[in-house]
Amino acid sequence: MLFNIENLIDKCDIFFEDSLISKELIINNYAKFIAYSNSDPTDLVKISLHTNSICFNVISLLVTAFNTISLDKTNTDSILDSINIGDIVLYRGIKDNNKREKYVFLGYADINQNIVQQSSNNAKFIMLSQPNKRTKLKRYIRNDNWHLISPYKGDNINTDGLGISPFNISRSIFLSYIFNVHYKEIPLINTSSSVIVTSKQMYNRIVKGIHIIYDNDKTIAFSDFITTGYYTTSKIHLYGNNSEKIEPILKVTSQFSRARNLILEKESNQNCGLLILDNINIDKNNTELIDLINRKSL
Repeated sequence: MLFNIENLIDKCDIFFEDSLISKELIINNYAKFIAYSNSDPTDLVKISLHTNSICFNVISLLVTAFNTISLDKTNTDSILDSINIGDIVLYRGIKDNNKREKYVFLGYADINQNIVQQSSNNAKFIMLSQPNKRTKLKRYIRNDNWHLISPYKGDNINTDGLGISPFNISRSIFLSYIFNVHYKEIPLINTSSSVIVTSKQMYNRIVKGIHIIYDNDKTIAFSDFITTGYYTTSKIHLYGNNSEKIEPILKVTSQFSRARNLILEKESNQNCGLLILDNINIDKNNTELIDLINRKSL
């Protein structure tokens, strides 16, 4: 998906702590400058100097978030390829698109619904079951509804049919508006992430303060369309609705050593970039920062 900054800055009203900031000329120009600068693949390191207003950090974070989504190559096929027989998945039904329940993934079936296989080649159905449910429900999901299935990374594997928090369809609708695609083309999960270095106090303020009005009267908060997590040495604090416990799009930390580890982790999302929002501990961490800057890719 291609991210066009005009779709965000000109077609939406970006508010921070109840103040409309996107119509300010300096903020508008800064957003376009940041977005166009990031589009140059030959220039890997960018430094932005500004007046230290938090509004510039808000815009930098938003542009990074949308760039990360746009660089993601995830689609329904790649999501399903990551699921193995016996894995727990989430499925949201056709009649109630917001209700999600946990199922056991049983594999693929042909048009007669009687051949179980691991590969989706020539398959017409995906078979799901709920062995913990009293009726031991089994579903055959047609291939035109496979986009309603997503992995579940949580610890509670009970498939009793009680479900989890409702699906946030407003995210798909908003991102389809920004990227100018059908909402069904918005993947349920992302396999790309970016790392943000800033203080937790700063990040909490930004996350709570952002909301966007789009398409005349629709409103969405930052944590409703971006999965984020704050990483310490040993813990992760997830923001917003992330019932699937999937890897966040934005990984935030105040420690350069932790940022380096997040970037170098091989069995995690593909890293798209590193954003440093302030000069937090730069002098004390210059060795790790220089190492990251000098890498040919993140």
